[in-house]
Amino acid sequence: MVVDVRGWSRARYVDVVVPPSRADGGPLSPLPRPRRSVPVHAQWEDLLLRHEVPAPSHPLALEIFRAHHPARRTLFLPVGEPVAAGAVLRVGQVAGVTTVTSPGEPGVPVALPVDDPGAADRFARELAAWLASRRHGWVLQLGPVPLRTADGSGAGPGSGPGSGSGSVVAALRRHLPGLAVLDGPGMPCLGVGPDDDPLVRVSRNSRAAEHRTLNRAARQGLELVPTWYRSGGDVRARLPEIVALHRRRNRQVRGRAQLDVRAKADYFVDVVARHADAGRAQVLTVDVDDRLAAFAVCLRAGSTAYVYSNLVDPDALALGAGTFANVAVVRHHLAEPWCTELNWGPGVQRYKLSGGARVVPTVELHAASGDLARQVVGAHRRMASRLSRPGD
Repeated sequence: MVVDVRGWSRARYVDVVVPPSRADGGPLSPLPRPRRSVPVHAQWEDLLLRHEVPAPSHPLALEIFRAHHPARRTLFLPVGEPVAAGAVLRVGQVAGVTTVTSPGEPGVPVALPVDDPGAADRFARELAAWLASRRHGWVLQLGPVPLRTADGSGAGPGSGPGSGSGSVVAALRRHLPGLAVLDGPGMPCLGVGPDDDPLVRVSRNSRAAEHRTLNRAARQGLELVPTWYRSGGDVRARLPEIVALHRRRNRQVRGRAQLDVRAKADYFVDVVARHADAGRAQVLTVDVDDRLAAFAVCLRAGSTAYVYSNLVDPDALALGAGTFANVAVVRHHLAEPWCTELNWGPGVQRYKLSGGARVVPTVELHAASGDLARQVVGAHRRMASRLSRPGD
């Protein structure tokens, strides 16, 4: 089944058996079980939470993305009742060829959660059947897909079928002949649960860098003021400064800033503000002499915090404000009782590996119905890239 998502509230409803509970922990009663209607999107989010999928792949983030890209069709392919596997996909057309790509903004992890190998195989069969029904061919490009096992840890690309996203990739290989599975960027994740030692998670090097920054600021008569914001109103009040710093840092590093494009700036603001409104964002600011020197936006999904964006002002680099902010992010989530994992997002950088973070491997999935479909879509994307470059 493929559901066209035109608003999660109108997604298909299914009956889910809810077993009775016993307060004394005894065996379940043999009496008939009550039935309760549970929306598919709620089942999907439960599956995402069970597999520690970060916030950018959850319904709220995808709703925001779709609102800013209304011309793009979003399809939801759930498997099982209750949902035990699935994916949200973005579908388009290029000269009649169907394109299937990642549902949200570029670079964020793509969720392919699954509870067991049987559900993974059924999902792969249903996706393959839907693709085969496209009359004028298709091209699929998904990634980065984190390869996780049932316990949430990383699994290498060669791992056999398990009960995580690795089993979905293995099933897709069986049902989509010619599927290319390419190495993607590693995704550092740091355990910050109650059993994790703060003296280990905040490494000696990080603590030394933190002290050097504080001492350097003191010698210059400066004070670093870290502040965490949670409410939508407080976050919105700081967003203009955050966007301005985002632009300055990207111009320095890349020579251009995506947030100079009004639509992309509006999207960034909406993502941060709406997650804060829903109680799913925590935003760190580090101010020096009443000027924003660094920030970090962390989005919450279940027990996982995802670092959506973290940047330092070019003028505060020498002071070490960026390192100071990154250490503050780790310290903060070590103290949060709800948080067990800090996900730094795809892309291995030195600071993300501090404290013994494990690197979850990711893959990029590429497949096509044939060479002609691949060539048509490739030519269109190269042309679109050349035309958009001056304005980006």
